[in-house]
Amino acid sequence: MELSNEQYERLCNFLDANMSMEEMAAFEKELANDDILRSQLNFELSVRNNFLGAKENNIKEPTQEEKKIIKLPNRNNWWKAAAAALILGLSIFYFSQTNKTIPVDTVQHKDTLAAKVKDTGLVKIQPEKKDTTPKIDFVKLFDDNFVPDKIPENYPIQLAAELTEYEKGDYTSMGKLDIANISEIRGGRDKQAIQELAHYYKGISLVKLGKLDDAIANLQWVKNNATTDSMKANARWYLALGYLKKENTGKAKVLLEGIGSYGRYKKEVKKIIQLIE
Repeated sequence: MELSNEQYERLCNFLDANMSMEEMAAFEKELANDDILRSQLNFELSVRNNFLGAKENNIKEPTQEEKKIIKLPNRNNWWKAAAAALILGLSIFYFSQTNKTIPVDTVQHKDTLAAKVKDTGLVKIQPEKKDTTPKIDFVKLFDDNFVPDKIPENYPIQLAAELTEYEKGDYTSMGKLDIANISEIRGGRDKQAIQELAHYYKGISLVKLGKLDDAIANLQWVKNNATTDSMKANARWYLALGYLKKENTGKAKVLLEGIGSYGRYKKEVKKIIQLIE
C-alpha cells in the first residue's frame, strides 16, 4: 500500500518545518500508528543524511549534465519521482550553504525538537502506549454490595405505610416521602428519631431507584445529624455506594475510610477500597 499525495505532501512539510505546532503534534501521532508513513519518513531522512555526509567525503557539486541524469518516473511511481526531486533539491541546497552547518543527529522544527535521528539516521517513533489499567465495572460493583437495610422492629407509626412497602421491595412510596410534613405525636424527641429514620430509608430507596442526587442529600443529613455512631456509619456506607454508582471513587473512598472498623461492613469496605485505589 502506497502513500497518498496528501500524506506525502504533509510528510515533506513536516520535515521542512512548514507546519504549526498543532499540525506537527497531530502528524507525529499519525506517524506512531502508521508503519508505511513512518517507513517513508525514515527513507526521506536517510536520503537527507546521505547528502549531509557528502561534505566529509569531498563530493563536489554535481554538474548540470549530471543533474540531467535524474529523470522523473511515470505517475504510477509518483513517490519515487518525488524522492528524486527531493534529492536534486537537497543537493543544490547543500552546496549553496557552504558556511552553514546542519547537525546530523537532529531534525529541528521551529522552536521544538520534533524527532531525534540516531547514528543510523533513522527516526524511531514508538506507537502510543495503551492504558492497561483494569477498568472498574461500577454497575457490578454496586450490585454486588447494595443490599437495602432491614427496617427496625419498632418504628414510628407515621412511617408505617412507606416502610411496609419498602420491606416488600417497593421503594417508590418511601422515595416520595415528604419528610417536612410528617406529623408528630410526642414532642421534640420523637421528631428527631422520626427524621433520622425517614431520611435514612428514603436515601436508601432513592439510591436503589437511581435518583442519586436526592439520595445523597438525605443520607448526608443522617451522617451529619444522627445521634448514634452506628446510624452515621450506616449512612456513610450507603452514601459511598451512591457515589460509586455515580463513578465518583474519590468521595466514595473518603466515606468508606470514615467508617473505620465498624464491624458490619468491615470486609466490604476493605475490598472496595483495594479495588478503587
